[in-house]
Amino acid sequence: MVTELFGTTGAAQDETVFKMASDVNVDQTTEIARMQKMLATLILEGRSP
Repeated sequence: MVTELFGTTGAAQDETVFKMASDVNVDQTTEIARMQKMLATLILEGRSP
C-alpha cells in the first residue's frame, strides 16, 4: 500500500504522512524478510510450512 501511495501524484506530500508511510514501509519490509528467512529455514529442514 505504501508503494501505491508514493506512486500517486501529490500523495504523501505532508511531512507527517510521508514519515509515517516511510516507517510502515521499513517495518513491513523487515517483517517480510524475517518471514522469508523463517520459511527458508523450514524448507531446508525438510518441514512443510
